[in-house]
Amino acid sequence: MTAHLLKIIPILLIFCILAPEISYAQMTLIKAGYGTEALNISIEPKNIAESSPNSKGEEQVVQTKDGTEIHIKNNNIFLITFINPLFITYEGIKIGCTKDDIIRKYGRPKIENANTLLYYNSGIGFELSQDKIIKILIFPTPAKTILGDGKIIAGERAGNINLDMMISDIEKIWNKPDYITKFEEPAKRKMYFYTDLHGVILITERNRIKEIAILSPLYTYEGVIRVGVSVNKIKSVMGEGLRKDNLIIYRDQGINFRIKNEIISEITIYSFNN
Repeated sequence: MTAHLLKIIPILLIFCILAPEISYAQMTLIKAGYGTEALNISIEPKNIAESSPNSKGEEQVVQTKDGTEIHIKNNNIFLITFINPLFITYEGIKIGCTKDDIIRKYGRPKIENANTLLYYNSGIGFELSQDKIIKILIFPTPAKTILGDGKIIAGERAGNINLDMMISDIEKIWNKPDYITKFEEPAKRKMYFYTDLHGVILITERNRIKEIAILSPLYTYEGVIRVGVSVNKIKSVMGEGLRKDNLIIYRDQGINFRIKNEIISEITIYSFNN
């Protein structure tokens, strides 16, 4: 299917529950976590079973005849899902393996619920039903040079994204954003959306970053507060903040938390005098 993403396995692999009618030679290897360059695959018309409309700025989903779904936005592939047991990971995991099989090979994920295990740093995830894999997901790993240590420092930085740095420094690594919007007031402010692949929105003024909005759970504040955890974690670490609708504001520290159903959905940092 692609020279970059998928390779035919050249040797025997030891893996869980192989259907007897499938030979080792038929298995195809899933290569995940190699960044966006690993997802530049060739989609040949003869292999396409179905394709959604490709409107500008809208997500397009291409489904191949083997059931693989390729999700594309702004000409970038940001997610590929597999439901066919002919596909297998380097670690020997395929459709039909159990949750315990996954954890033995990959360890505990950062993001876990009853039906999903996501390993963001490895660029792979698993959708489960009754503790068995029904779908494998792969996606680009975050750019390590920007993620850095993943720490949120209120009023200063998120990983290696610093307040007041030039937006062009980000574009050199992450390329162009998903899209840009402009503020009416204050004038000269723009929002750069890097949400599809990186979970970050950057608000600039005169091409310098003035606010960083974080939607990704890869970034943490004080080691324990991140997107996806309970609002109670904020209170236990920082005390009471100013609650205004769905926001908890700590203006004197340069950090806000957006809340949805008492769970952190977004963390925004800014300069104290912003």
